[in-house]
Amino acid sequence: MGGAAAAGSFAANAATPSCGPLCINLFNARIGAGDILDVRSPNPPLGASIALDPASITDTGEDFRLSAQGVVSEFIAANLMIPGLGALYGSDPVYEIVWTPGGQNFALCVGVAAPGPGVPASGLPVTLQECGVTVATTWIFHPVTTEGGSFYALINGATTTSTNPASLSGEQNALRTSALAGSTQAQFRRHQLWGEFMGVVP
Repeated sequence: MGGAAAAGSFAANAATPSCGPLCINLFNARIGAGDILDVRSPNPPLGASIALDPASITDTGEDFRLSAQGVVSEFIAANLMIPGLGALYGSDPVYEIVWTPGGQNFALCVGVAAPGPGVPASGLPVTLQECGVTVATTWIFHPVTTEGGSFYALINGATTTSTNPASLSGEQNALRTSALAGSTQAQFRRHQLWGEFMGVVP
């Protein structure tokens, strides 16, 4: 991916040197690029919460990497995502956001606990979940250009609706999914938009 949103000027460093240039630092458009995804517990269990905290060169909880999984149309063809996503998001890339503290991979990903049949994936806590088990740890990166720059809406792969799909919502103390406000640029809400910058920022 790389460079989807203009990184601008950062006063703080982000991602630890041991995680290196492949680390991705995700920030929320409403809160700003100074705060990035962070797992606060030093020894987080499965289900640990994820928050937005000040970027720090020493905080390994902020070390994440992307793992490419394909595109939405491939998931629909495999009956892993709902067909309705194809019209607007069919060509969008799908990633897992893998927690890699200090460059180590513990096979834990940003996601939601897999909702049961008929249970919407919106309104759920975003936590560390085992990678590669369900589409609830996959995220559709849908590009959105606004007056404030270029961002992504991150739609959870387990969403049960394509009209207002479950997306990553930026909250300071704990992330949650929320129903995406709309499908046009004017309808997107800033707390549902995400930018990124890569690696250890000098």
